[in-house]
Amino acid sequence: MKKNYLPLALSGLLMCSSLASCQVEKLVSENNRILEDINSQITDYVADSESPDLAEVKKVSFDTFYFGEIISEEIIERRQQWTLIRLTEKISKEAGEPVLRVKEGWYTYASPDIIYLVSSTETDATDDKPGDDGNDEGNEGGVNILSNDLPIGSFTISIMPIQIQRQDLMEQVDVDKLLAHRALNFDGLTFKDKRFEYAELGLGSYRGTLFEGSNLDHAQAVRDRITAENDFKNTRFIQCQMNDMRFENWKIIDTRFENIDLSDARFTNCIISSETSGQVTFSNVNFFSARFVNKDEGYIKNIAQFNTGFLNCRFEGVDMYSSGHFNVNYTNCSFYNGKWHGVVFNNTQAQPSRITGGIFTNMTISSGRYTYMKIGKSGLVYPVFENTRFVNTNFWKSEIDAWFRGGFVIEGFGSNFSEVDFKTSIFENGVFGDTVQAGKMNMKYADFSQCEFRNDVTFINCDLTGAKFPADLTNVTFQDCIGNP
Repeated sequence: MKKNYLPLALSGLLMCSSLASCQVEKLVSENNRILEDINSQITDYVADSESPDLAEVKKVSFDTFYFGEIISEEIIERRQQWTLIRLTEKISKEAGEPVLRVKEGWYTYASPDIIYLVSSTETDATDDKPGDDGNDEGNEGGVNILSNDLPIGSFTISIMPIQIQRQDLMEQVDVDKLLAHRALNFDGLTFKDKRFEYAELGLGSYRGTLFEGSNLDHAQAVRDRITAENDFKNTRFIQCQMNDMRFENWKIIDTRFENIDLSDARFTNCIISSETSGQVTFSNVNFFSARFVNKDEGYIKNIAQFNTGFLNCRFEGVDMYSSGHFNVNYTNCSFYNGKWHGVVFNNTQAQPSRITGGIFTNMTISSGRYTYMKIGKSGLVYPVFENTRFVNTNFWKSEIDAWFRGGFVIEGFGSNFSEVDFKTSIFENGVFGDTVQAGKMNMKYADFSQCEFRNDVTFINCDLTGAKFPADLTNVTFQDCIGNP
């Protein structure tokens, strides 16, 4: 059988010696020139005897080959660009009885969404077998169950079960050839310790792809607009290098970034969301000088962040909905004109950082440190905090020029609003303090002198020693406070 294969000696010319040593534009231009020269000399190449005989095999899609619950996966043999895979999976028949199915198939980077099926056999799975003992202890081939709902305050995170990840099926040279040809259907593949520096990922698809320990420095995933496809979905980046990356006009759905430093990354007009009620998106991630800029369709929704740091980062027009931030640190960050609804901050630090404009509704901000914060207008428009609760938060020596309304609550013995300058803030329909806190809420030397209290504002159990208020306090009530004006 004849195929249009390239000789191995010539195929090595298709790449620079290192992707890191050349920019994408130069790389593709040079590869196209070499391909034209090769194709003008070689019209038909007959694969040598080492290539597998595919005359009698059946082609199946990746999704069909990986159909059931993966028990084990082995790489049996490699021949040139071909890899022979043996897969053991557990499936349920029509009557519900489980069986183990063992398949073997050839895979090639030249057609990464196809498996050439060699054999498929089934055995009974009801007897005790390795990897099928009903628990995970010592079960390297079983399913890693990280399950159920984890309630944290009013925010619930649904952690979905994680099945065994497929093996890394390609050598670095295979990856390089894929990048050179821009044949980037990486759905369901695993890349461990691979190099993607300066790679142009904009034409690719990465649903269910795992990047582990890989180098994606200076890689770009840029498109003209957000498309209907979920291009990064159930994708995982674990312990990768991802400096100076660019994401623009992408859907990033149920994607996990774990144990990563992201320096100078850019997320422009991206939809970063979860379809599984808050599956973890950023865990043990550090962002340095990153920018999140949304112009039209982009937003962040149903995500959770754990132990994540943002240093010198900028958020422009970023809308965020129903998301949780737990032990997250914002240092010297700026937020401009975003809309946040149903967002939870728990034990989060933001010092010193700036919020300019924006609308913040139905939020809970709990047990965090926000000292030296600057919250102010965008032009003449106030940032709005509506139906938002601040519980045991520290805003010492911050400057706040905002509109608090619609049932806002600032409470907790652990709260510290001392020496806060509230500038020309507007307050209506809200409460400072509460009757059940252990002691007086610290609002010493807070400056309300230029503020407007429109209606129904109550201070309960607060220490207002040295605080400054305007002359008109018609709409303000004080209960059990120290230092009433």
